[in-house]
Amino acid sequence: IFVLPVDIPLVRTQTLRLLLDGFAAAPAAVLHPVFAGRHGNRVDPGAARGHPPLIAARHAAEILAWEGQNGLAGALQALEAGHGAAEVAVAARGIHFDVDTPAELAEGQRRFERRGIPTPDEAVALLALHNAGERGLAHGRGVAQAALALAGALNARGTTLELEQELELDLELVESAALLHDIAKGSPRHEAAGAALLDGLGFGPVARIVEAHRDIPPAAAQRLSEREVVYFADKLVRGSARVDVPTRFQEKLDRFQDDAEATAAIRRRLRNALDMQQRIEAAAGASVAQILSAGDGA
Repeated sequence: IFVLPVDIPLVRTQTLRLLLDGFAAAPAAVLHPVFAGRHGNRVDPGAARGHPPLIAARHAAEILAWEGQNGLAGALQALEAGHGAAEVAVAARGIHFDVDTPAELAEGQRRFERRGIPTPDEAVALLALHNAGERGLAHGRGVAQAALALAGALNARGTTLELEQELELDLELVESAALLHDIAKGSPRHEAAGAALLDGLGFGPVARIVEAHRDIPPAAAQRLSEREVVYFADKLVRGSARVDVPTRFQEKLDRFQDDAEATAAIRRRLRNALDMQQRIEAAAGASVAQILSAGDGA
């Protein structure tokens, strides 16, 4: 039985699925969702618990019969004292968000309108849930840092005469998509697999960026958007280290030097990346090296 107070409006469907899966794997008297993002990378089992708890139906009568203090919280404490509890990690800060004031209602509406975009701390939690490991997280953070620097430089220019385009990139979307671009690394066609995973979680805007991060031909990029920025930022990071575009591709060319078809495809992607670099530099009015250097000093 899920118990969800009416003032906790932003619980994600995936949170409920994870709780149900956790209960099916190991039934507990009470199963709590926990979100580590509230305390950085540290899970505090008490403070990080959120809503809704999943209560085994066999204990419903005990909950309903509770006449002690603290309402549901007191009933759950009593139940856990006698029967124990378990926790399931989720990537959803909404389990901690309640609405008690007009200001919180306004914030809740803002978050609801952006529900298709995970916050950066939710993105980091998603990587952990999908076993990205320290290397995957380090690469995602490196790409996110580069992408934010590029997006910030483009936003600072506003309208670009070169592209006849007004730039106002969504920095949270850029950061979260950059963190998550390799969430399915290791899977065949990992960019498509990652997009499918994120679509299933309701993160469509991020999925559209992830599915394109391997290559964007010039004809497919009529304008600069968050998609193009994350795609290009990925070409500036190898592992967690910053590199230039030719260096990023040379490693692949060396690896496949005896495969003519593969090297032709790699050289095509290199040309596309260099074309994107020229477009970004023209729009930002600065070289990529200058942009990244300024971002490192910010």
